[in-house]
Amino acid sequence: MWSNLIRNISREALHHLVVEYNKALKIGTDKSKCGCLSLITYGLPCVCMMALKIKNGTAIRLDEIHTHWKRLKFEYEVDPKLHKANISLLPEWDILQVFFIFFKLCYFRLCPRFEFL
Repeated sequence: MWSNLIRNISREALHHLVVEYNKALKIGTDKSKCGCLSLITYGLPCVCMMALKIKNGTAIRLDEIHTHWKRLKFEYEVDPKLHKANISLLPEWDILQVFFIFFKLCYFRLCPRFEFL
């Protein structure tokens, strides 16, 4: 049931599918209990679809998964020289904090005036 999905969709999508699978074991194909929320909200097979697949012994096809869950790249090669590189988002975080402080001041009409040389 899962073999063609592993490494083809995100882990988050697999997590959602496992939750739906466990619900399908309890609920079955009853559409009134299902509500098809997973299909509508996430573009993933819902409880009643999973129950039908369990009943028929069929696998989940990739075309039943929304493309959003298939667009991620899962494998990448790490340059050994960069393996111990210090990667940080702190400079970007500092810029965002300054921006939000400035925005907050402007919101309360306390916006500072800048003079450019």
